Amino acid sequence: MDRSNPSASTPELGQAPAVDELDLQAAQRRVLERMLGRAPQPARVDRFVLDRKLGSGGMGTVWRAHDEQLNRAIALKFLRSERAGALAERRMFEEAQALAKISHPNVIPVYDVGRHEGRVWIAMELIPGRSLREWVREAKPSVAQILAAWRDAGQGLAAVHARGLIHRDVKPDNVMIGDDGRVRVIDFGLVRGTEGSTSDGGGTTEVEPAGDEPLTATGQFLGTRSYAAPEQLAGGAVDARADQYAFCVSVWESLCDERPAPAEHGVRWVAPAGVRISRRVHRALQRGLAVDPAQRFASMTELLAALAPPRRRWLVPAAWVVALVGVGVGASGLRSERVQAVAPCSAAAAGLDAVLDASARARYLAVFNADTRGFATTMLDDWSERWRGAATQSCVDVHVAHVRSDQSLDRRRACLDASLAQLEVVLAAVERSPAPGVDAVEWFGALDDPRACLDAVILTRRGATLSPARAQAANDLRARLFAVWIGSDEPALGVRRPEAARLSQDAARLGSPELEAFAMKVLAHLAYLDDDAESATRDYGRMLDLADQLDREDLRAAAWHGMAAVALDLDLDVELATWRTDRERRSAERAVGAPRERGLARISQARLQDIQGRSGAARSDYQAALSLLREAGAATSSTQALVLRSLGKIAADQGRKDDAAAAHAQAARLELGLETGAPSSARTVRGADGQQAFDRAWTHYAAGELGTAEQAFVEARAAWEAERGPASLRVADCDVALAGIYDGLGDSARARDHAQRADRRYREQAAAHPDRFYALSALGTIEFRAGRLEASRAAFELALDILERQAHADPTHVALTRANLGEALAALGRHAQAQPMLEAAIESLEREQGPNDISLAIPRKALGATLLARDRLDQAQTLLELALAQFDAGLDNPVEAAETRWLLALTLDARGDRGQAIERATEAARAYDGFDGSHQPRRDEIQQWLRDRNSK
Repeated sequence: MDRSNPSASTPELGQAPAVDELDLQAAQRRVLERMLGRAPQPARVDRFVLDRKLGSGGMGTVWRAHDEQLNRAIALKFLRSERAGALAERRMFEEAQALAKISHPNVIPVYDVGRHEGRVWIAMELIPGRSLREWVREAKPSVAQILAAWRDAGQGLAAVHARGLIHRDVKPDNVMIGDDGRVRVIDFGLVRGTEGSTSDGGGTTEVEPAGDEPLTATGQFLGTRSYAAPEQLAGGAVDARADQYAFCVSVWESLCDERPAPAEHGVRWVAPAGVRISRRVHRALQRGLAVDPAQRFASMTELLAALAPPRRRWLVPAAWVVALVGVGVGASGLRSERVQAVAPCSAAAAGLDAVLDASARARYLAVFNADTRGFATTMLDDWSERWRGAATQSCVDVHVAHVRSDQSLDRRRACLDASLAQLEVVLAAVERSPAPGVDAVEWFGALDDPRACLDAVILTRRGATLSPARAQAANDLRARLFAVWIGSDEPALGVRRPEAARLSQDAARLGSPELEAFAMKVLAHLAYLDDDAESATRDYGRMLDLADQLDREDLRAAAWHGMAAVALDLDLDVELATWRTDRERRSAERAVGAPRERGLARISQARLQDIQGRSGAARSDYQAALSLLREAGAATSSTQALVLRSLGKIAADQGRKDDAAAAHAQAARLELGLETGAPSSARTVRGADGQQAFDRAWTHYAAGELGTAEQAFVEARAAWEAERGPASLRVADCDVALAGIYDGLGDSARARDHAQRADRRYREQAAAHPDRFYALSALGTIEFRAGRLEASRAAFELALDILERQAHADPTHVALTRANLGEALAALGRHAQAQPMLEAAIESLEREQGPNDISLAIPRKALGATLLARDRLDQAQTLLELALAQFDAGLDNPVEAAETRWLLALTLDARGDRGQAIERATEAARAYDGFDGSHQPRRDEIQQWLRDRNSK
């Protein structure tokens, strides 16, 4: 039967149970519709359609419901508060939200929380199974099996306590054993928070918010009396040790078929006849049932350790034991032959040893140079040890510990074989690669983590078991799909996408939903790279359907991650990306043992924070992502590098140049496969892939190294054009960047060419494509330099219009674009229009970035020019000197700096300071001498002015 909530605490005798409003509404609807001759319409709560009530108790009711958004059955619990009012409802809602953040295999997953007509609801997994009480009564398990089940439940409670929460109603009815064999703690109707605790339960006490009315009146009891701790019965403050007491009562009851009898100063320990409990378990339970909470264990974790069976302790190596036994048996005359024994799991990693024998390892390492070989070895050994450990553990669980079935070993081996097939693809690709230091980092990052094959979900995966021949065909097909995914044989998307489509059809015919899900992942990823949002969304949606069919949270998380990226990067829809990122986060948190998926979810969240201007929150999320990715192993180095680049960008934006440089240097080492401390400039290989080269280029650009940045952007453009074709928006991004570099270097012809190319690419996507703003800004600047002022004004005006249409436009971008338009208007002589626009831009930038931010240099220069034209010389000089100081302090834009010097010379001359004016004009003339012919008119103007002043 489907159960996610056995009976909750029953009302005390003499108390009338409350009438459930949903029951009443359902009954009224049935009566009314029967009278009207129509079929009853189901009740709805939010996005859920109620099916039937599963149970009710003192703290709430549970309904079976259908989630229309995700198309699945769920359990919907409505909580009743012990006290009415907005404060009680708010607190229950916050505690329900805290439950939703718990991701643990032994805690029922909470999908969502909300409010309905004054009551908090929790949407939970609908679990087929039975309560632990029913399991003990019906299955008659052994003492060891009962203790193992309760230890699993205790792990779930420890996870609850780690969130600063307590359950307060632990009992055999509130622990389930699912049909999949997994134990889950359920029924959180009485859960409450503890004061700021992040441990798993020692010494925290329930407290009320300062200044708020207490939610629990003094002396009021909540819970089930037969299991409640003495302090809970007294209605006082309780902490996680109350759960520990109830846990021990429940364990004793499951073992002895009766609860321990309470005594005045403790518990009377008399086990029923025929029940044998070890002294070790006796001692642990007796301590957990101490009347004084201070005498119990400090935490649930310590109690579980005391209940755990003792580990076997070897006094000598196992091989010695075999030899000694052989000698002893022979000497005693019981048997003359020597005992021959082979450890049952000694060959567990034979598959890896066959793929990565000494010859294969030597070939792999031979292609790396001295700079990259050490890091390449680390990546290979890290992944190999994870695979070896997972293979050995899989065998030990079956043949040594005897805690898993032979079928579990088959499932885990199939998973490990699939990941090993991926490794073979990478090893072969590395041997062929002319740039192993770069490519190996990227390819290893695409490998599955072998430790995921140990997850319990592997043992309960749905879908047909393939025959050995079909399983081998599936592995071969997966390896070919993997090669297409990483582009190890052919980078061009025009070749890879059709090949992936053909292979996905083969996967569908093979009848393996897992393989088909991987094929959808490959198809969707390639569509995303090709800027094909519609196809990417469709294929990620198919992957999501297959993940639901397989009940794979890791696949759900991966699908939502891809869909979030599509929404943010291709659809440019922040709200849609936010919704999808939230789904990704929930799936990733429920995916047991999946640090990479959790890390990717934090990256998605960080990107949203960053794009909305919340750099502090983005930085925190990126740092959390980096920690999770490091936990996932060296294979995630390429993703770690991207995170470091993002952290470096945030540091640079905040003026922390040293932190930015350190983050970018570390990222470069990871991208190139260099050991820590190796110089990141030591490149003896071809250019990195497009994203790596693009990120590296921005690092040099931010450091003012325009020549090096130019080379890296050219590399990125070539890589993306080879992979995605000349019409790709990523190629357009490179063109925008190159336009800015060539403008900074004074090469206006090349700058205009790249800006026009980029504008054409964006315009082909949509006339108001948000990224077109960048190309138009570049064009406006270039036209301004060339003296085509009307064309410059039109470009800036269109850029501002596109920017202001965006719901989440960066206020700094808006301010800078207004400043650019104001400068163009001023150059056209429309100073009355220019001045308020420039003043508003500067005010906004000072508010957003602070008065010393380098982004203020150009708008201050522009306003200075306007004030000069309007004969407000004091204000003009102040602003121009501020701007020039910022250019000289590190804002590397020689053209703007030269123009500022020229404007300051004119201002000083107008104020009668001819000596300073000539000095500034001379500096400007020298700067213009280094620019190309497009700046000749300004150079001639300055030189003529200098001749006129020097002749007087």
